[in-house]
Amino acid sequence: MKAARPTDPASPRMTLSSDGYIRLTFERFLRLRLEHLCSGLDDSEIGLNPGAEGACTTTISGYTEWVSDDLPAQPMITIGWSWALVGRDGGARCVQVDPPGHNLMFLDAQGRDVGLRATTALLYDWLERFDWQSQVLFAVNAQTPLNSCQH
Repeated sequence: MKAARPTDPASPRMTLSSDGYIRLTFERFLRLRLEHLCSGLDDSEIGLNPGAEGACTTTISGYTEWVSDDLPAQPMITIGWSWALVGRDGGARCVQVDPPGHNLMFLDAQGRDVGLRATTALLYDWLERFDWQSQVLFAVNAQTPLNSCQH
């Protein structure tokens, strides 16, 4: 399905389609620069065994939002996702825990929508290579210093 105002995959200017998506090829998306907009911690901790005596397992989790760094006249691409802090490879690491929210619809080489499922799958793959973790931890630490958590 193509929206009433599709983005030409070769066009230098992106437009917002009538259905709210910004349409472009995945290859063009890879050439864009994204900026960190905000990140934060979730308000509540999740106790996996609340009320039990002894240790209680909790999760440190949060959210992050990134936007395109294009000319102000162009529509802004937004991508956001939830993350959790987990122990991995002898240290702490942020991992994405939910599908990314976005206003993108990727196009194939013929300019047709690849669909929401395929667009989200491509964004999952992209997030595996995108260096977002250090920026998120920096932003969260600036708000509530994680290194000040002492017993």
